[in-house]
Amino acid sequence: MLNYISRFPVAVWPLILVILVLILSAVGAPVNHVLRFDHQAIFIGEYWRLVTAHFVHLGWAHALLNSGGLLLVAWMQPMGSVWRWWAFYLASSLFISIVMLINGEVSTYVGASGVLHGLSLIHISEPTRPY
Repeated sequence: MLNYISRFPVAVWPLILVILVLILSAVGAPVNHVLRFDHQAIFIGEYWRLVTAHFVHLGWAHALLNSGGLLLVAWMQPMGSVWRWWAFYLASSLFISIVMLINGEVSTYVGASGVLHGLSLIHISEPTRPY
């Protein structure tokens, strides 16, 4: 077992994020309503929604699918500093929300699909030094 873990390292940050997503899903609609991207609510000063919308989901199926996608991305790219992964996740969340806010076509939004696409396209591992 230890040989398997050493050959295929597993990052801890996605497990923490999956637990957070599942806890928010278990709490349900009241929390979802407060954390989702809501165009009108953001314009009256509820700026936390720009980031928190990417942690809440439409229901269990949506949360589990996004969690599975996150674990798949972490499995494909397990290396890299935890702070870089979290920084990219949060920066991507903010960027996606700002684009939706400027565009104006989306009034409400929940989910991490856009952030997962961004995570799957980049390589966050530490830069290697040439020999």
